[in-house]
Amino acid sequence: MDLEKTPTERPLNEFDIYSQMNEISAVEDPLFWWKDHEKSLPILASFAKRYMCTAASSCASERVFSTSGIIVSPRRMRLTEEHVDSLVFLAKNLKQAKDLSQT
Repeated sequence: MDLEKTPTERPLNEFDIYSQMNEISAVEDPLFWWKDHEKSLPILASFAKRYMCTAASSCASERVFSTSGIIVSPRRMRLTEEHVDSLVFLAKNLKQAKDLSQT
């Protein structure tokens, strides 16, 4: 029984069990795999959930700020807020608009 093992032995035992399991395929979701195996590997599953969560990303918003920084140059400081919004929108969506017009 797992309760009879020391706190050090339990994670080692789980790791031994885990290391003997088959690898999942590249298309399978590892978080779902850990959810399915959390009863048999509770300690490792808790670590997996903590460290495998997808971090929030601000890349898209950073790209928009970068684009607006390129548009609002020292020579274009008199652009209104509405014009800047429109230019940023067009800059970020121009490729999609071209693709749609060609179909």
